[in-house]
Amino acid sequence: MHELSIADSIIKTATAEATKRRATEISAVGLRIGQLTDIVEDSLRFGLEVLSKGTMMEKAEIEIESIPPIGYCETCARNIEIRKFFFVCPECNGRQIKLISGNELDIAYIELETDDKVSTEEKQNTTDSTDA
Repeated sequence: MHELSIADSIIKTATAEATKRRATEISAVGLRIGQLTDIVEDSLRFGLEVLSKGTMMEKAEIEIESIPPIGYCETCARNIEIRKFFFVCPECNGRQIKLISGNELDIAYIELETDDKVSTEEKQNTTDSTDA
């Protein structure tokens, strides 16, 4: 079950970005997952739920966009949807298909919550230092 290691990596990446931006919580994470990755969505969601306990991502909504496999037929210069791992162009029966999507695993977005007091204090410190 490689979904646990993927979930761990997503949590570490999102948490690092949130820390860098001085967020207090991660409210949502959007993922783009290609259908050719063999990632089982329920297993990934379970891994994210279990591994995010006690982290900034514990309450985050997880949105997963499933990306279909799309290929480019080099024979007839068309984009085609690949179905059931059948890499043959339905238009010209060409077999020179270049995969252009369907194997990605991307963090599309991370929504962060910030503590208003921290943001306000930072602005005041910046203003104070420029007045001096």
